[in-house]
Amino acid sequence: MTLISEQQIADTKARYGIEQLERASIRQLVMMVSDLEALSGVDFVRMELGVPGLSPAPQARAAEHAVIDSPLLAQYPALNGNPSLRQALSQFFKSFMNVDVPADNCIPTAGAMQASLAAFWLVANLHPTRTKILFLDPGFPTQIQQVQSLGIAYERVDVFAQRPRRVADQIRPYLENGDIAGIVYSNPSNPVWNCLAPEELEEIAALCDAHETIALEDLAYFGMDFRVDYSHPNQPPYPPSMGHYTHRCIQMFSGSKLFNYAGQRTGAVIIPETLMAIESEQLKARFGYASLRNALLFGVIQPTTAGLCQSAQAGFEGALRAMLDGKWNPLIEARAYEQRAVKLKAALSAHGFELLYDADGDTPIADGFYFAFGHPAYPDAGLAQALIEFGVSATPLTDAGAHHKHGLRACVGLMTDDDLHRIVGRLAAFQEAHA
Repeated sequence: MTLISEQQIADTKARYGIEQLERASIRQLVMMVSDLEALSGVDFVRMELGVPGLSPAPQARAAEHAVIDSPLLAQYPALNGNPSLRQALSQFFKSFMNVDVPADNCIPTAGAMQASLAAFWLVANLHPTRTKILFLDPGFPTQIQQVQSLGIAYERVDVFAQRPRRVADQIRPYLENGDIAGIVYSNPSNPVWNCLAPEELEEIAALCDAHETIALEDLAYFGMDFRVDYSHPNQPPYPPSMGHYTHRCIQMFSGSKLFNYAGQRTGAVIIPETLMAIESEQLKARFGYASLRNALLFGVIQPTTAGLCQSAQAGFEGALRAMLDGKWNPLIEARAYEQRAVKLKAALSAHGFELLYDADGDTPIADGFYFAFGHPAYPDAGLAQALIEFGVSATPLTDAGAHHKHGLRACVGLMTDDDLHRIVGRLAAFQEAHA
């Protein structure tokens, strides 16, 4: 027996202008499920929104409180962020990724979302003919919305569905066309948690150098491939990065998942000096400034957010320094996601579901914040709505550029032990209904 009626779902979809759940944005789905909970009284097992379920560092809270209680709140933040935060970001990337970037090139942003917006906007306006962005999918659908809103052309290729994986071979034809300005990917991948290996990144870096293309590395889930412990500073292993193989790499960093600081929208765009020093007539025509540095600060950050707020900068720096000083290790705490993923995957597998994108080559993907799954009864579409009828919500892969468009993304960020217990009963009811 279902918990949510088809009519309740239809009415709620209509309220948010959703024709097909497979085409709904993540935020539309979140609002829809919240309404269904209120309407039905059913507490959903919610896996649709990527929200961290752990606590920020005490040092971050204390630093932010200190600013709130100070006269600094009356002052506008600098467009390029506070010097001490820029220095902490530079030290962090050297200590935990072994990448050298000057502090003045580590620019705080309103989350990795603003970092990616800035990167897309700038990179697509550096050259008269290299104006497209290539997405290595499955990826984050909101980044597609960003390039669409900016009027930037783009291409997409699912690099994780092919077995065996041949990422460089897949993207080479796109670069040979001569119109790709930037390649964007995340490691681990949102939504499927696959990771590009160091040798794959090295091959892609060589292609970027050969075709004057810039890699845009999304580090929203920094170090969260739990197959390897990346939590110790100034010693290998370091998280794989394109920045190890080329200077043609812009890194987009987030404090949301690593530091559990999503509510304050903290992030940074990290740009090596060789790129920051670029001057371009195309930049001047678009932003009024020929140098990439000035175009970023005065052409992108100033008209969008005009800087990251003072208290969020302080909290962000507090988290960075707590990790740098060895007083807090969020990557160890984040292994709670690994444990939740193991239990959730087992429950889904036991009730007839299949795991998608479940390996990097011959190695199973890490158990972590996200993973993808499907069901043989829904080879094309319909699984998201079918699960909602049983009080379970997850995000369709359709807009993520996935080859397996019938699948869903599960996020374990907010899952509790009670959720993991309740979902077993709901999956059993789902299995019985589809016997």
